[in-house]
Amino acid sequence: MTRVGIGLAEPPDVVQTLVDKYVAKPESILATDTGTAYTKVGKEFKLHLTVNHRETLVGPKGQHVNNAESFDWRQDRSEKGVYLNLEPKYRHDNS
Repeated sequence: MTRVGIGLAEPPDVVQTLVDKYVAKPESILATDTGTAYTKVGKEFKLHLTVNHRETLVGPKGQHVNNAESFDWRQDRSEKGVYLNLEPKYRHDNS
């Protein structure tokens, strides 16, 4: 299942708000890139796996964020090919 929350920026407080609203933290595994916005919230999860995209696409333990990036790509393509224009003013900002 994919749950989507929109924030107009990616600072730690916005990430925390989205995680609190949409994710069952204690029993979930968080997989992110090495962005600093996830450092604090990652401690609330069963496990926080990171991958440094400057070095590799998949970490040594198989961690990746390919599912999130694939979803972003599909959203981008649907905006350009189906919906034509998703204006930010019509999106719900959860921050």
